[in-house]
Amino acid sequence: MMRMVHHIRGRKRQRGIALLTAILILAVATIAGTAMTVRGQVDIRRASNVLNGDQAESYLSAGEVWAAQILKRDLTDNTIDALGDQWAQQLPPLPVDGGQISGHIEDLQGRFNINTLLSEGRPQALQVERFRRLLAVLEIPPELTNAVLDWLDGDEEAQFDGGAEDAEYLSRQQGAYRTANRAMVSISELRLVKGFSEEYFRKLEPYVYAVEANTAINVNTAPAPVIACLVEGLSLSSAEDLVKRRGTAGYANVNAFLQDDIFTGTGIKSNGLTVRSSYFLLTGEAWIDRVRRWRVSVIQRMGVGGPRVIMRSKGWF
Repeated sequence: MMRMVHHIRGRKRQRGIALLTAILILAVATIAGTAMTVRGQVDIRRASNVLNGDQAESYLSAGEVWAAQILKRDLTDNTIDALGDQWAQQLPPLPVDGGQISGHIEDLQGRFNINTLLSEGRPQALQVERFRRLLAVLEIPPELTNAVLDWLDGDEEAQFDGGAEDAEYLSRQQGAYRTANRAMVSISELRLVKGFSEEYFRKLEPYVYAVEANTAINVNTAPAPVIACLVEGLSLSSAEDLVKRRGTAGYANVNAFLQDDIFTGTGIKSNGLTVRSSYFLLTGEAWIDRVRRWRVSVIQRMGVGGPRVIMRSKGWF
């Protein structure tokens, strides 16, 4: 009798162990299956993001072609560039397969070209004066101009009061680097120049650009701070009034701009001023499903080959 009881208990224990083993196997299989499902979903999402990203980049490239065509047509249809031109109009987002794309064109020559501060390695007095005034209008210390000049010139000796060269930049305990000693490729380089804080850079960024060409300022598209820097004694409020009077039609030529009553007795010079532009900035954005792509492209309109992209970036240009 006792032997039978032990036998029955043994069989129950085996059944219990078998049941626990079955539950454990089921749990492991469930976890593995869930992990495989999640991983599969992640892989699908990753692949989808890659495809959507490629699609977005293709739309942005198509946007560059569209901008080039608009600018080329404008070159034929108009003799000046002003804010009333077709290229300057802000378009609403355009629906595309799976999302939307948007973009707008700006005249870079409505800004101040940093690289015009020097010509053949020598400071250009008029441009230096204008840049100093631009900094002052934006409440940035004008003496930072000297640091920019040393950054641009080709030598390795500090030539300007308050400037700096390799000796100073390499002595920094954090993030030592050398000066460029050449024309700027991107305005983001200003962040590296002695004295330029992030605050100063953000203030200046909307009013400057950098291309390796002796470009002039387009008085039809220049904003008030850039207008104010053109001549000594012109206040920002006066420049804002001029911009309002200018409207979107602009001036037929530089002489018409200089004849505005605001410049009477100022001795303003026509050097470095124009009503026709060669360099434009295209800012494009594409949304495809959950993927967003953003691109800035600098387009040179006049020159060999017609409108062409000379630089593109996903950040500062």
